[in-house]
Amino acid sequence: MNMGESSICQVRATFMLYDDTNMRWVPAASEGPATFSRFHIYHNPVTNTFRVVQVGHKIQTGQQMVINYAIIKGLKYNQATPNFHQWRDGRQVWGLNFCTPNDATLFANSITYALQVVSGTDSAVTASGKKKSQKKSMTADNMASRLARLEEELTCPVCHDIFEHPVLLSCSHSFCKGCLQQWWTGRPTHECPVCKTTSFSDNPPTNLVLKNLCRNFLEEKRQSNSSVSSEVLCAAHGEKLRLFCLDDEQLACLVCRDSEKHTGHKFLPVSEASGRCKQEVQELLKPLKKKLEDFDQVKTNYDLTENHIKVQAQNTETQIKEQFKNLHQFLQEEEETRITILRVEEAQKSQEIKERRDGLSKEMVTLSDAIRANEDQLRADDHVLFLQNYKTTMERVQLTMQAPQPISVALIDVTKHLSNLDFRV
Repeated sequence: MNMGESSICQVRATFMLYDDTNMRWVPAASEGPATFSRFHIYHNPVTNTFRVVQVGHKIQTGQQMVINYAIIKGLKYNQATPNFHQWRDGRQVWGLNFCTPNDATLFANSITYALQVVSGTDSAVTASGKKKSQKKSMTADNMASRLARLEEELTCPVCHDIFEHPVLLSCSHSFCKGCLQQWWTGRPTHECPVCKTTSFSDNPPTNLVLKNLCRNFLEEKRQSNSSVSSEVLCAAHGEKLRLFCLDDEQLACLVCRDSEKHTGHKFLPVSEASGRCKQEVQELLKPLKKKLEDFDQVKTNYDLTENHIKVQAQNTETQIKEQFKNLHQFLQEEEETRITILRVEEAQKSQEIKERRDGLSKEMVTLSDAIRANEDQLRADDHVLFLQNYKTTMERVQLTMQAPQPISVALIDVTKHLSNLDFRV
Protein backbone atom coordinates (compact mmCIF):
# COMPACT_ATOMS: atom_id res chain seq x y z
CA MET A 1 0.00 0.00 0.00
CA ASN A 2 1.35 3.40 -1.02
CA MET A 3 1.47 6.48 1.20
CA GLY A 4 -1.97 8.06 1.60
CA GLU A 5 -3.87 5.05 0.27
CA SER A 6 -6.51 3.12 2.20
CA SER A 7 -8.11 -0.23 1.47
CA ILE A 8 -11.84 0.06 0.79
CA CYS A 9 -12.24 -3.63 0.07
CA GLN A 10 -10.48 -6.89 0.85
CA VAL A 11 -11.66 -10.27 -0.50
CA ARG A 12 -10.33 -13.76 -1.17
CA ALA A 13 -10.43 -15.06 -4.76
CA THR A 14 -8.53 -16.94 -7.47
CA PHE A 15 -7.12 -14.70 -10.22
CA MET A 16 -7.99 -16.00 -13.73
CA LEU A 17 -6.99 -15.01 -17.27
CA TYR A 18 -8.86 -15.77 -20.48
CA ASP A 19 -6.93 -17.93 -22.95
CA ASP A 20 -8.07 -16.74 -26.41
CA THR A 21 -6.29 -19.60 -28.15
CA ASN A 22 -8.02 -22.38 -26.24
CA MET A 23 -11.10 -20.25 -25.45
CA ARG A 24 -11.17 -21.01 -21.74
CA TRP A 25 -10.33 -19.45 -18.38
CA VAL A 26 -7.05 -20.51 -16.76
CA PRO A 27 -5.50 -19.63 -13.37
CA ALA A 28 -2.97 -16.81 -13.61
CA ALA A 29 0.73 -17.44 -12.91
CA SER A 30 1.38 -20.54 -10.79
CA GLU A 31 -1.92 -20.53 -8.97
CA GLY A 32 -4.05 -23.63 -8.91
CA PRO A 33 -7.81 -23.55 -9.46
CA ALA A 34 -8.44 -23.91 -5.69
CA THR A 35 -5.77 -21.37 -4.57
CA PHE A 36 -7.27 -18.22 -3.03
CA SER A 37 -5.30 -14.98 -2.69
CA ARG A 38 -6.18 -11.69 -1.03
CA PHE A 39 -7.30 -8.83 -3.28
CA HIS A 40 -7.50 -5.22 -2.12
CA ILE A 41 -9.05 -2.21 -3.79
CA TYR A 42 -6.95 0.77 -2.68
CA HIS A 43 -8.20 4.36 -2.90
CA ASN A 44 -5.94 7.41 -3.02
CA PRO A 45 -8.15 10.36 -1.94
CA VAL A 46 -5.53 12.91 -3.06
CA THR A 47 -5.47 11.78 -6.70
CA ASN A 48 -8.92 10.16 -6.43
CA THR A 49 -7.61 7.00 -8.10
CA PHE A 50 -8.25 3.33 -7.44
CA ARG A 51 -6.26 0.16 -8.09
CA VAL A 52 -6.77 -3.58 -7.63
CA VAL A 53 -3.86 -5.28 -5.86
CA GLN A 54 -3.33 -8.99 -5.35
CA VAL A 55 -1.19 -9.61 -2.29
CA GLY A 56 0.62 -12.90 -1.61
CA HIS A 57 2.26 -13.66 1.73
CA LYS A 58 5.68 -15.23 2.06
CA ILE A 59 7.11 -15.86 5.52
CA GLN A 60 10.68 -15.08 4.51
CA THR A 61 10.06 -11.84 2.63
CA GLY A 62 6.76 -10.58 4.03
CA GLN A 63 4.25 -9.34 1.48
CA GLN A 64 4.91 -9.67 -2.22
CA MET A 65 2.78 -7.76 -4.71
CA VAL A 66 1.59 -9.99 -7.55
CA ILE A 67 -1.09 -7.95 -9.41
CA ASN A 68 -1.28 -4.13 -9.54
CA TYR A 69 -4.12 -3.02 -11.84
CA ALA A 70 -5.39 0.57 -12.09
CA ILE A 71 -9.17 1.01 -12.36
CA ILE A 72 -9.68 3.29 -15.34
CA LYS A 73 -12.62 4.94 -17.06
CA GLY A 74 -14.36 2.74 -19.60
CA LEU A 75 -13.60 -0.54 -17.83
CA LYS A 76 -16.30 -3.13 -18.54
CA TYR A 77 -17.24 -5.16 -15.45
CA ASN A 78 -19.52 -8.22 -15.70
CA GLN A 79 -20.89 -10.51 -12.99
CA ALA A 80 -20.89 -13.74 -15.00
CA THR A 81 -22.02 -15.87 -12.04
CA PRO A 82 -22.60 -15.11 -8.35
CA ASN A 83 -19.03 -16.22 -7.59
CA PHE A 84 -17.21 -15.44 -10.86
CA HIS A 85 -16.84 -11.85 -12.11
CA GLN A 86 -14.82 -10.56 -15.05
CA TRP A 87 -13.72 -7.25 -16.53
CA ARG A 88 -12.09 -6.14 -19.76
CA ASP A 89 -9.73 -3.38 -20.79
CA GLY A 90 -8.12 -2.72 -24.17
CA ARG A 91 -5.54 -5.46 -23.77
CA GLN A 92 -6.81 -8.31 -21.62
CA VAL A 93 -9.83 -10.02 -20.09
CA TRP A 94 -9.46 -10.56 -16.35
CA GLY A 95 -11.50 -12.75 -13.98
CA LEU A 96 -11.89 -13.43 -10.27
CA ASN A 97 -13.36 -16.63 -8.84
CA PHE A 98 -14.41 -15.53 -5.36
CA CYS A 99 -14.21 -17.60 -2.21
CA THR A 100 -17.75 -16.69 -1.11
CA PRO A 101 -20.77 -14.85 -2.62
CA ASN A 102 -20.36 -12.15 0.06
CA ASP A 103 -16.81 -11.50 -1.15
CA ALA A 104 -18.13 -11.25 -4.72
CA THR A 105 -20.85 -8.74 -3.72
CA LEU A 106 -18.40 -6.63 -1.71
CA PHE A 107 -15.90 -6.50 -4.58
CA ALA A 108 -18.57 -5.69 -7.19
CA ASN A 109 -19.98 -2.84 -5.09
CA SER A 110 -16.48 -1.43 -4.58
CA ILE A 111 -15.63 -1.68 -8.30
CA THR A 112 -18.92 0.03 -9.18
CA TYR A 113 -18.19 2.85 -6.75
CA ALA A 114 -14.63 3.25 -8.10
CA LEU A 115 -15.88 3.37 -11.72
CA GLN A 116 -18.46 6.00 -10.80
CA VAL A 117 -15.77 8.14 -9.18
CA VAL A 118 -13.23 7.88 -12.02
CA SER A 119 -16.01 8.42 -14.60
CA GLY A 120 -17.26 11.52 -12.78
CA THR A 121 -20.76 10.07 -12.36
CA ASP A 122 -20.73 9.64 -8.60
CA SER A 123 -23.07 12.59 -8.09
CA ALA A 124 -25.32 11.52 -10.91
CA VAL A 125 -26.51 8.55 -8.96
CA THR A 126 -28.69 10.75 -6.81
CA ALA A 127 -30.52 11.96 -9.89
CA SER A 128 -31.94 8.50 -10.45
CA GLY A 129 -33.15 8.10 -6.87
CA LYS A 130 -30.35 5.73 -5.77
CA LYS A 131 -28.56 7.83 -3.16
CA LYS A 132 -30.09 6.00 -0.23
CA SER A 133 -29.20 2.55 -1.52
CA GLN A 134 -25.66 3.73 -2.42
CA LYS A 135 -25.22 5.03 1.13
CA LYS A 136 -26.25 1.67 2.56
CA SER A 137 -23.84 -0.07 0.21
CA MET A 138 -20.94 2.20 1.24
CA THR A 139 -21.78 1.70 4.93
CA ALA A 140 -21.55 -2.03 4.42
CA ASP A 141 -18.34 -1.52 2.44
CA ASN A 142 -16.83 0.57 5.25
CA MET A 143 -17.67 -2.14 7.76
CA ALA A 144 -16.23 -4.79 5.47
CA SER A 145 -13.11 -2.65 4.96
CA ARG A 146 -12.64 -2.33 8.71
CA LEU A 147 -13.10 -6.07 9.12
CA ALA A 148 -10.65 -6.67 6.28
CA ARG A 149 -7.94 -4.59 7.99
CA LEU A 150 -8.60 -6.35 11.27
CA GLU A 151 -8.53 -9.74 9.54
CA GLU A 152 -5.08 -8.93 8.19
CA GLU A 153 -3.85 -8.33 11.74
CA LEU A 154 -5.43 -11.58 12.99
CA THR A 155 -3.94 -13.76 10.24
CA CYS A 156 -1.41 -16.51 11.00
CA PRO A 157 1.84 -15.96 8.97
CA VAL A 158 2.05 -19.69 8.24
CA CYS A 159 -1.44 -20.71 7.04
CA HIS A 160 -2.60 -17.16 6.10
CA ASP A 161 -5.90 -17.76 7.88
CA ILE A 162 -7.46 -16.52 11.13
CA PHE A 163 -5.53 -17.76 14.17
CA GLU A 164 -6.75 -21.06 15.59
CA HIS A 165 -5.50 -21.77 19.16
CA PRO A 166 -2.81 -19.04 18.91
CA VAL A 167 0.40 -19.52 20.93
CA LEU A 168 3.00 -16.87 21.80
CA LEU A 169 6.77 -17.33 21.32
CA SER A 170 9.45 -15.56 23.35
CA CYS A 171 10.15 -13.28 20.35
CA SER A 172 6.52 -11.97 20.64
CA HIS A 173 5.37 -13.56 17.36
CA SER A 174 2.16 -15.61 17.44
CA PHE A 175 1.10 -18.61 15.35
CA CYS A 176 -1.60 -21.26 15.25
CA LYS A 177 -0.57 -24.07 17.57
CA GLY A 178 -1.01 -26.69 14.84
CA CYS A 179 0.86 -24.58 12.25
CA LEU A 180 3.80 -24.08 14.61
CA GLN A 181 4.06 -27.78 15.50
CA GLN A 182 3.92 -28.70 11.80
CA TRP A 183 6.56 -26.09 11.01
CA TRP A 184 8.87 -27.50 13.70
CA THR A 185 8.42 -31.10 12.55
CA GLY A 186 11.64 -32.40 10.98
CA ARG A 187 13.69 -29.29 11.89
CA PRO A 188 16.71 -29.63 14.24
CA THR A 189 15.82 -26.50 16.24
CA HIS A 190 12.53 -24.90 17.27
CA GLU A 191 12.88 -21.50 15.63
CA CYS A 192 10.35 -18.75 14.92
CA PRO A 193 9.05 -19.06 11.31
CA VAL A 194 9.28 -15.26 10.93
CA CYS A 195 12.43 -14.01 12.69
CA LYS A 196 14.25 -17.37 13.12
CA THR A 197 14.72 -16.80 16.87
CA THR A 198 15.22 -20.13 18.64
CA SER A 199 12.46 -21.10 21.06
CA PHE A 200 13.48 -23.20 24.05
CA SER A 201 9.93 -24.24 24.89
CA ASP A 202 8.30 -27.23 23.21
CA ASN A 203 4.86 -26.10 24.38
CA PRO A 204 4.53 -22.29 24.03
CA PRO A 205 1.80 -20.60 26.12
CA THR A 206 -1.58 -19.74 24.64
CA ASN A 207 -2.05 -16.11 23.58
CA LEU A 208 -5.37 -15.60 25.37
CA VAL A 209 -5.76 -11.97 24.27
CA LEU A 210 -5.31 -12.88 20.61
CA LYS A 211 -7.57 -15.90 21.00
CA ASN A 212 -10.40 -13.71 22.35
CA LEU A 213 -9.86 -11.13 19.60
CA CYS A 214 -10.14 -13.82 16.93
CA ARG A 215 -13.31 -15.21 18.47
CA ASN A 216 -14.91 -11.76 18.63
CA PHE A 217 -13.78 -10.96 15.07
CA LEU A 218 -15.29 -14.14 13.64
CA GLU A 219 -18.56 -13.43 15.42
CA GLU A 220 -18.63 -9.83 14.14
CA LYS A 221 -17.78 -11.01 10.61
CA ARG A 222 -20.57 -13.57 10.77
CA GLN A 223 -23.05 -10.88 11.79
CA SER A 224 -21.72 -8.55 9.07
CA ASN A 225 -22.08 -11.21 6.39
CA SER A 226 -25.58 -11.97 7.64
CA SER A 227 -26.62 -8.32 7.38
CA VAL A 228 -25.06 -7.95 3.92
CA SER A 229 -26.68 -11.09 2.59
CA SER A 230 -30.08 -10.02 3.89
CA GLU A 231 -30.22 -7.15 1.36
CA VAL A 232 -28.15 -7.82 -1.76
CA LEU A 233 -28.14 -4.90 -4.18
CA CYS A 234 -27.37 -4.79 -7.87
CA ALA A 235 -23.72 -3.88 -8.34
CA ALA A 236 -24.48 -1.93 -11.50
CA HIS A 237 -27.59 0.01 -10.46
CA GLY A 238 -27.83 -0.18 -6.66
CA GLU A 239 -31.38 -1.59 -6.84
CA LYS A 240 -32.68 -4.67 -5.04
CA LEU A 241 -32.26 -7.89 -6.99
CA ARG A 242 -35.90 -8.88 -7.46
CA LEU A 243 -35.64 -10.88 -10.71
CA PHE A 244 -33.73 -13.88 -12.07
CA CYS A 245 -32.62 -14.00 -15.72
CA LEU A 246 -33.29 -17.48 -17.10
CA ASP A 247 -30.97 -16.95 -20.09
CA ASP A 248 -27.92 -15.74 -18.13
CA GLU A 249 -28.88 -17.62 -14.95
CA GLN A 250 -28.09 -14.64 -12.73
CA LEU A 251 -29.93 -12.22 -10.48
CA ALA A 252 -31.09 -8.89 -11.92
CA CYS A 253 -32.83 -5.74 -10.84
CA LEU A 254 -35.69 -3.95 -12.63
CA VAL A 255 -33.20 -1.67 -14.42
CA CYS A 256 -31.19 -4.69 -15.60
CA ARG A 257 -34.37 -6.17 -17.10
CA ASP A 258 -34.85 -3.12 -19.31
CA SER A 259 -31.15 -2.78 -20.23
CA GLU A 260 -29.68 -3.70 -23.61
CA LYS A 261 -27.66 -6.49 -22.01
CA HIS A 262 -30.82 -8.49 -21.26
CA THR A 263 -32.78 -7.68 -24.43
CA GLY A 264 -35.11 -10.57 -25.28
CA HIS A 265 -34.28 -12.47 -22.09
CA LYS A 266 -36.88 -14.19 -19.91
CA PHE A 267 -37.19 -13.24 -16.23
CA LEU A 268 -38.92 -14.70 -13.19
CA PRO A 269 -39.45 -13.25 -9.73
CA VAL A 270 -36.76 -14.36 -7.29
CA SER A 271 -39.13 -16.47 -5.20
CA GLU A 272 -40.55 -18.28 -8.24
CA ALA A 273 -37.13 -18.75 -9.85
CA SER A 274 -35.73 -20.06 -6.59
CA GLY A 275 -38.50 -22.66 -6.40
CA ARG A 276 -37.92 -23.76 -10.01
CA CYS A 277 -34.13 -23.92 -9.57
CA LYS A 278 -34.50 -25.83 -6.33
CA GLN A 279 -36.77 -28.30 -8.08
CA GLU A 280 -34.16 -28.76 -10.84
CA VAL A 281 -31.45 -29.33 -8.26
CA GLN A 282 -33.66 -31.80 -6.42
CA GLU A 283 -34.25 -33.74 -9.64
CA LEU A 284 -30.50 -33.85 -10.26
CA LEU A 285 -29.95 -34.98 -6.68
CA LYS A 286 -32.21 -38.03 -7.07
CA PRO A 287 -29.75 -40.15 -9.12
CA LEU A 288 -26.95 -39.03 -6.83
CA LYS A 289 -28.93 -40.13 -3.80
CA LYS A 290 -29.71 -43.43 -5.50
CA LYS A 291 -26.05 -43.91 -6.26
CA LEU A 292 -25.21 -43.05 -2.67
CA GLU A 293 -27.68 -45.70 -1.48
CA ASP A 294 -26.02 -48.23 -3.80
CA PHE A 295 -22.61 -47.33 -2.46
CA ASP A 296 -23.93 -47.56 1.08
CA GLN A 297 -25.39 -51.01 0.38
CA VAL A 298 -22.12 -52.23 -1.08
CA LYS A 299 -20.24 -50.75 1.87
CA THR A 300 -22.62 -52.54 4.24
CA ASN A 301 -21.93 -55.80 2.40
CA TYR A 302 -18.22 -55.17 2.75
CA ASP A 303 -18.67 -54.59 6.48
CA LEU A 304 -20.73 -57.77 6.87
CA THR A 305 -18.19 -59.78 4.85
CA GLU A 306 -15.33 -58.40 6.93
CA ASN A 307 -17.12 -59.32 10.17
CA HIS A 308 -17.88 -62.81 8.82
CA ILE A 309 -14.22 -63.31 7.89
CA LYS A 310 -13.20 -62.29 11.42
CA VAL A 311 -15.68 -64.79 12.94
CA GLN A 312 -14.45 -67.50 10.56
CA ALA A 313 -10.85 -66.83 11.51
CA GLN A 314 -11.64 -66.89 15.23
CA ASN A 315 -13.59 -70.18 14.98
CA THR A 316 -10.90 -71.80 12.84
CA GLU A 317 -8.20 -70.67 15.23
CA THR A 318 -10.15 -72.16 18.15
CA GLN A 319 -10.51 -75.49 16.32
CA ILE A 320 -6.80 -75.56 15.42
CA LYS A 321 -5.84 -74.94 19.03
CA GLU A 322 -8.26 -77.66 20.22
CA GLN A 323 -6.89 -80.18 17.69
CA PHE A 324 -3.31 -79.49 18.69
CA LYS A 325 -4.27 -79.68 22.35
CA ASN A 326 -5.71 -83.17 21.77
CA LEU A 327 -2.67 -84.10 19.70
CA HIS A 328 -0.35 -82.94 22.47
CA GLN A 329 -2.30 -84.98 25.03
CA PHE A 330 -2.22 -88.09 22.82
CA LEU A 331 1.51 -87.74 22.18
CA GLN A 332 2.18 -87.27 25.88
CA GLU A 333 0.20 -90.40 26.79
CA GLU A 334 1.86 -92.38 23.96
CA GLU A 335 5.28 -91.23 25.14
CA GLU A 336 4.57 -92.33 28.71
CA THR A 337 3.34 -95.78 27.53
CA ARG A 338 6.35 -96.41 25.31
CA ILE A 339 8.83 -95.29 27.94
CA THR A 340 7.14 -97.59 30.51
CA ILE A 341 7.52 -100.61 28.15
CA LEU A 342 11.16 -99.69 27.59
CA ARG A 343 11.82 -99.42 31.34
CA VAL A 344 10.20 -102.85 31.99
CA GLU A 345 12.33 -104.51 29.34
CA GLU A 346 15.41 -102.79 30.71
CA ALA A 347 14.65 -104.09 34.24
CA GLN A 348 14.06 -107.69 33.03
CA LYS A 349 17.30 -107.88 31.07
CA SER A 350 19.29 -106.25 33.87
CA GLN A 351 17.90 -108.79 36.42
CA GLU A 352 18.79 -111.75 34.18
CA ILE A 353 22.36 -110.50 33.72
CA LYS A 354 22.66 -109.94 37.50
CA GLU A 355 21.62 -113.54 38.29
CA ARG A 356 24.10 -115.01 35.82
CA ARG A 357 26.87 -112.75 37.06
CA ASP A 358 26.23 -113.88 40.69
CA GLY A 359 26.46 -117.63 39.73
CA LEU A 360 29.67 -116.99 37.85
CA SER A 361 31.11 -115.23 40.89
CA LYS A 362 30.41 -118.27 43.12
CA GLU A 363 32.18 -120.63 40.72
CA MET A 364 35.17 -118.29 40.56
CA VAL A 365 35.40 -118.35 44.41
CA THR A 366 35.37 -122.22 44.51
CA LEU A 367 38.03 -122.42 41.81
CA SER A 368 40.21 -119.84 43.56
CA ASP A 369 40.03 -121.77 46.86
CA ALA A 370 41.11 -125.04 45.19
CA ILE A 371 44.04 -123.36 43.44
CA ARG A 372 45.20 -121.69 46.65
CA ALA A 373 45.05 -124.98 48.72
CA ASN A 374 47.02 -126.97 46.12
CA GLU A 375 49.64 -124.27 45.85
CA ASP A 376 50.05 -124.38 49.65
CA GLN A 377 50.75 -128.16 49.43
CA LEU A 378 53.36 -127.60 46.75
CA ARG A 379 55.21 -125.07 48.87
CA ALA A 380 55.38 -127.42 51.91
CA ASP A 381 58.96 -128.76 52.83
CA ASP A 382 57.66 -131.87 54.64
CA HIS A 383 57.79 -134.56 52.01
CA VAL A 384 56.07 -137.14 54.20
CA LEU A 385 53.12 -134.76 54.84
CA PHE A 386 52.88 -133.94 51.07
CA LEU A 387 52.73 -137.58 50.15
CA GLN A 388 50.17 -138.30 52.87
CA ASN A 389 47.88 -135.62 51.31
CA TYR A 390 48.80 -136.42 47.73
CA LYS A 391 45.59 -138.28 46.98
CA THR A 392 43.43 -135.42 48.30
CA THR A 393 45.52 -132.90 46.42
CA MET A 394 45.05 -134.77 43.16
CA GLU A 395 41.29 -134.82 43.69
CA ARG A 396 41.25 -131.06 44.12
CA VAL A 397 43.45 -130.54 41.09
CA GLN A 398 41.20 -132.73 38.98
CA LEU A 399 38.11 -130.68 40.03
CA THR A 400 35.66 -130.80 37.17
CA MET A 401 33.95 -127.42 36.31
CA GLN A 402 32.09 -126.26 33.24
CA ALA A 403 33.71 -123.61 31.10
CA PRO A 404 32.15 -120.11 31.45
CA GLN A 405 29.37 -119.44 28.94
CA PRO A 406 29.42 -116.28 26.78
CA ILE A 407 26.72 -113.66 27.30
CA SER A 408 23.51 -114.96 25.81
CA VAL A 409 21.13 -112.24 27.03
CA ALA A 410 19.73 -110.24 24.06
CA LEU A 411 20.18 -106.44 24.03
CA ILE A 412 17.24 -104.05 23.87
CA ASP A 413 15.69 -104.10 20.43
CA VAL A 414 15.82 -100.37 19.61
CA THR A 415 14.25 -100.87 16.19
CA LYS A 416 11.19 -102.44 17.78
CA HIS A 417 10.59 -99.33 19.89
CA LEU A 418 11.23 -96.75 17.14
CA SER A 419 10.17 -98.39 13.88
CA ASN A 420 6.43 -97.70 14.21
CA LEU A 421 6.81 -94.02 15.07
CA ASP A 422 5.48 -91.98 12.12
CA PHE A 423 7.32 -88.80 13.05
CA ARG A 424 11.08 -88.54 12.90
CA VAL A 425 13.06 -85.72 14.45
